[in-house]
Amino acid sequence: MDQTKKYSKSLTPCSSSKMPGSPKSDCFFNRYSFITLQGVILSVFLSALSFQGFSQPQKNDDQPATLGIEQGVLTCNTPAFQLELFQSSQTVSALHPASEPTFDFSPHEWLNKRNKDGFYQLGDLNFRIKTANGSWEPYSTAAKRAPVKPLSPEKETVLAAADLANTLPDKLPLQVIRYWEKEEKGLVLRFELKNKSNHPLEIGALGIPMIFNNIFDGKELDQAHNENVFFDPYIGMNAGYLQIVRLNGHGPVLLVVPVGKTSFEAYRPLLDDPTPRGTTFEGFHEWMVHSKAYAENEWKGSEQWNRPTSLVLRPDETYNIGVKFILTDKVETIEKTLAENNRPVAVGIPGYVIPQDVNARLFLKYNKKIKSFETEGEGFLQATLVGKTKEGWVEYSLKGNGWGRSRVTITYDDGLQQSINYKIIKPESQVVADNGKFLTTKQWFNQPNDLFHRSPSVITYDYEKQQQVTQDHRAWICGLSDEGGAGSWLNAIMKQLVQPDKEEIEKLETFVQQTLWGGIQYNEGKLKYGVRKSMFFYEPDSMPAGTYSNDINFKVWSAWNRKGAEVTDRSYNYPHVAAAHWVMYRLARNYNGMVTKQPWQWYLENAYQTAIAMMEQAPYYAEHGQMEGTVFVLILEDLKREGFADWAADLEKTMKRRADHWASLNYPFGSEMSWDSTGQEEVYMWSKYFGFDEKASITLKAILAYMPTIPHWAYNGNARRYWDFLYGGKLSRYERMIHHYGSGLNAIPVLKQYRETPDLYLLRVGYGGVLGTLSNITQDGFAPCASHSFPTDLKNDGISGDYGCGYFGYAINSATYIAHSNEFGWLAFGGNLSTLNNWVKVDLTTAAKSRVFIAPVRLWLTLDAGKFKSVSFNPKSKEVTIELDIANEFCPKAYLRIESSAGNTYTVEGLNKNGRGAFEVPLASQSVSVNLLLKK
Repeated sequence: MDQTKKYSKSLTPCSSSKMPGSPKSDCFFNRYSFITLQGVILSVFLSALSFQGFSQPQKNDDQPATLGIEQGVLTCNTPAFQLELFQSSQTVSALHPASEPTFDFSPHEWLNKRNKDGFYQLGDLNFRIKTANGSWEPYSTAAKRAPVKPLSPEKETVLAAADLANTLPDKLPLQVIRYWEKEEKGLVLRFELKNKSNHPLEIGALGIPMIFNNIFDGKELDQAHNENVFFDPYIGMNAGYLQIVRLNGHGPVLLVVPVGKTSFEAYRPLLDDPTPRGTTFEGFHEWMVHSKAYAENEWKGSEQWNRPTSLVLRPDETYNIGVKFILTDKVETIEKTLAENNRPVAVGIPGYVIPQDVNARLFLKYNKKIKSFETEGEGFLQATLVGKTKEGWVEYSLKGNGWGRSRVTITYDDGLQQSINYKIIKPESQVVADNGKFLTTKQWFNQPNDLFHRSPSVITYDYEKQQQVTQDHRAWICGLSDEGGAGSWLNAIMKQLVQPDKEEIEKLETFVQQTLWGGIQYNEGKLKYGVRKSMFFYEPDSMPAGTYSNDINFKVWSAWNRKGAEVTDRSYNYPHVAAAHWVMYRLARNYNGMVTKQPWQWYLENAYQTAIAMMEQAPYYAEHGQMEGTVFVLILEDLKREGFADWAADLEKTMKRRADHWASLNYPFGSEMSWDSTGQEEVYMWSKYFGFDEKASITLKAILAYMPTIPHWAYNGNARRYWDFLYGGKLSRYERMIHHYGSGLNAIPVLKQYRETPDLYLLRVGYGGVLGTLSNITQDGFAPCASHSFPTDLKNDGISGDYGCGYFGYAINSATYIAHSNEFGWLAFGGNLSTLNNWVKVDLTTAAKSRVFIAPVRLWLTLDAGKFKSVSFNPKSKEVTIELDIANEFCPKAYLRIESSAGNTYTVEGLNKNGRGAFEVPLASQSVSVNLLLKK
């Protein structure tokens, strides 16, 4: 594995499009390199975005080409598509939307590499069959290529047909015929399977490889965003679909939907495809119609999203399956297009992660009546039919009475079945409390004699072993820095912003004073405020015998020596530390006696100085957006409120230089990786702050391309991540991660945009990311870095890793949203809604209960301290009444901020503002009500 990577607008080796003021040297140190030459830290970078990709020699390069490219292509035009099929294999050579014929959904550009046996093409088929007393036998049309036998079309709608016998083993008892067919609104790929034997055949696995152009090896970011796609599955049986979206978020969007009663039962990674997987290629998957043969073997012991099935085919019986390709204008119109094509559509409110105290709602639309509605699973999901909306949606109310996964299965009158996977969690406040307790007890590292000076701290935890991780071949994992090592203490500190706990804060303040300040972050000398890469290092010659475990292989690149661990030039380490100081400032400033070891001014200054130190000591990667970079915006806002004009001007000027640089690039989303979903958060936030609205819009479109709303808790609001199990997990592999930190972080810009332009689609995506961040937390409070999506291991990863970055997104973004939809009526996200006498009331269910957005008047209410209990809104008069929770010894006052727009300006009479612009509301032993007045 080559760990030396650099990516920016100009991506040739050791070159960069630098922002003004960045260092003159062309090569800079990143977290994965450790080459030192004459005191200059260097990195050797691969050309463009290449990483373990086709730009490197492959072991199958000397194998003969068998796809038959030289025999030419068959061109088939339909109203929606321009399809090119190889004459030899009748698999896809190119798939162009007719509206944009220069764009290709297929990986056509890689055919000179992917033209050999074993490389899957769109049009292939995988299956496993057996007789009554036999064992499963696997077959694939991609395994050994040979020219297929063309068949004469029997209908005008058939574009091409072929018997696939030549590309399958001799004497196979199953005949496989493939059809490419045109429809008015789409293109159909259909397979006809016939049992040629005298015995019944059981089909235990049946999969259609979904091969689209998600390979961006060797490309610049501009190229990748314009030419490549990502795809996300709704594994929903007969209602399932696959959405294929360009990286830039532009349309048209390609949808793959079932033909007839073809089921989308499982989604299997095609790990046997020789295309090199890495940061430039996530891998291909196949749409599985049946999966019983895998469930009994490779997937045994792993609970699948749907019940694994098989099909018994009698002698001479024929079985048809297929998928249809249709187009829609943009991601926001996917559901509309599905409904227009007579596909079942589901919309869950507030999503598919359901806290136990939330009254959830499910809306279903299909042109057939519902025959049955079943729920199953540990979540004990209780469903009640509410009725039908005026727009024809069937509504159910849902309540989770257990904990864990739960599946809804809807059967319609025509026999179609739709499955929706939910995750039932404890009430948010309890999830957050359990998490805080776990972090400050089981993960609390208190060994005063630790040779690496990591005590006290909140350290990485291995949940499978039920023990702290104090050594690892990746120095950062146990070194309290980098995302993978800082994740746990960042999680613990951000938890206090949501739900302050005096006992936990005392521990964490000690951590900040003794371990972070002067340890993780230098507190003196020329490196003051710099953040080191790791507290742990591997240097056996300088440490006492027995320091390092003999069970760990430290002879790897990631086991940094002391010098490698002490450097401060990885910018991504700084936001974690800045966030810690900022949260401590907020707690010290807004609560009585919560923080005692330093005054609030000390923490705010340190937060500011950390931001400046990032630019001075780690300027190279600081030209990219940082994960948690939103914290710098928040620090700047508080510097202004506190009257620290010089610091605020300095920080604003520094960040403006970065934003100017991003504005000069088309897609400024580089990082240490080839493509990343981390920088978009900060790029969006500063672009909005400085008025670069066009760049903010480009960034939002890119986010929506990899962050879908889908009727499945694991994919809804799940911002694409697929390599960080290597760097922050235990089970190490390239794999689509379920709610890694991208979900929480990318929800920040999505929901900020929603508050500017209330569009229900944005709210559903963003809120999916917010609750997705909590979805993997265990019943006792352990937070894993992410959950696994491969069917072999549908479970949490074993270690905490870099979870805290996502929790940062949850902590600053958790809010209650009150919205109105023409289709669904009044809706609440983060609360339970009721209506009475022209008033809409929402009782809050979030953990913090400190933020509320009322969409019809674009009113944003936030509390620096205190909690909302309920919020009431009168749509006719636009009156607003808030109910605040009771006082406690640390919070005698609530500090209320009111931000209104859309021509609606609210204020409060009889209350004074403090020096930072917040209304002071005295609290009492009973809840306090405050009326907000609309200025005329």
